[in-house]
Amino acid sequence: MVKNRYMSLLSTFDDEQLALGLAEMEQKYSQQSILKFSDRFVFITASKT
Repeated sequence: MVKNRYMSLLSTFDDEQLALGLAEMEQKYSQQSILKFSDRFVFITASKT
């Protein structure tokens, strides 16, 4: 998912940065087959009156 830049935030990283981050994740979490994390999105809705 990360490699395919599933979140628009990941589009700010170039291919080399993304590869380095993935390598770090693979090393740090090599004993886990599934990574779980909490994620929160904040957004604002508005309407023109």
